[in-house]
Amino acid sequence: MKKIVWVFLLALIFRLAITFVWHQMGRGDTLTTSDGTLFYEIAKNLVNGEGFHAYGGPVTRRPPMYPFFLTLFLNFPFPLAAQVAQALLGALSCLILYGIGKELFNDKVGWIAGLLSAVDYLSIRQVLSILTEVLFTFFLLCFFYCIIRFYKSGKKGWILGAGILAGVTLLTKDVLLFYFPLVGLCFLLGEESLRVRLSTSVLFLTVFLATIAPWVIRNVLLLQKPVLITVSSGHTFYLGNGPQTLGGTTGEEWELGKKTDYPKTSDFPPLYTVEADRYLFKKTFNHIVAHPGRFFELVGIKIINMWRPYESRSPLLSKIFTTVTYIPVFILGAVGVGKTIHQWEKLLPIFVFFVYMFGIHAVTLASIRYRFPVMPLLMVFAAYSLSAVFETLRRKFVVYHPCEV
Repeated sequence: MKKIVWVFLLALIFRLAITFVWHQMGRGDTLTTSDGTLFYEIAKNLVNGEGFHAYGGPVTRRPPMYPFFLTLFLNFPFPLAAQVAQALLGALSCLILYGIGKELFNDKVGWIAGLLSAVDYLSIRQVLSILTEVLFTFFLLCFFYCIIRFYKSGKKGWILGAGILAGVTLLTKDVLLFYFPLVGLCFLLGEESLRVRLSTSVLFLTVFLATIAPWVIRNVLLLQKPVLITVSSGHTFYLGNGPQTLGGTTGEEWELGKKTDYPKTSDFPPLYTVEADRYLFKKTFNHIVAHPGRFFELVGIKIINMWRPYESRSPLLSKIFTTVTYIPVFILGAVGVGKTIHQWEKLLPIFVFFVYMFGIHAVTLASIRYRFPVMPLLMVFAAYSLSAVFETLRRKFVVYHPCEV
């Protein structure tokens, strides 16, 4: 227990330290991206009693959880208060990761995974950004912990928690819209009776849908059209595969207008409307059908773009920190996945998550930031590999001295 407490404190100190340095450099008040500015604008309007609005009207471009999270800190120095809260969430995520590693394998794997996350440069750096990733990853790890506890105990209370957390996670970032229904299908596999497996799947999906239902109803009433979480999927699909798209070649954030841009035609509907989303999806699909070679070329570019060690324009010190904390985890994690593939029944939701995140960003948008939620779970498998290496070395090099009689 002492080890994981030290891991938590180490994680928190690193995250608070980078926040302090960032503000001392005079960069603390910047929101860094247009997404950060939008989240701040929505949160400000929520606090002012204007509802989920931005720039003069209701918003369906982004899910609600992160702006609601930001409202907790607008009466304090901002964004410092939010960054400190994200530092705490990042440290707590290391504790959850410890629990995941311990429940899946053993205590040693758990605390090694927590330590890897505590010192991971990307995880430390991410707390500075007014973006969804830290909160999203915290909810996601809590979701996986509930799933793992259910597989070990068989108690349906963990499924209830998993369903709620799945909904909350989706309402933080909508990238997992099609993943959680796949998790429901995963519960149909196993050694239990069909009735038990079916009841588990139905319970999970029912709670999940009930959690997102209020937001879905809000969107339908607001737009008078069927909309699930956001109206941005067609926009994202176009930005990642449209006629002007370069796919991104340096690993940095997507830059609208540089790598791609929206159509300039007179028939293009207003941005971030249902009509624009459908227009862009149809236009992108037709472009892919007409140019399949370019589509697969972009897939390759985006895979490299997402999984490269660092942004090519990053400072040298940042490149070093990222490389040192990323490449060993990536390699050891891949080895760990290979060594545990025979345990697929209890690991299936995690394996499906890996494949899903790899594929969804290969066909939409990709940057290094988008792999952030994947890395903690990959660290668990890296910790599994490291634990096996340590055990082998212990057996090989520890000298046992016979007791003298």
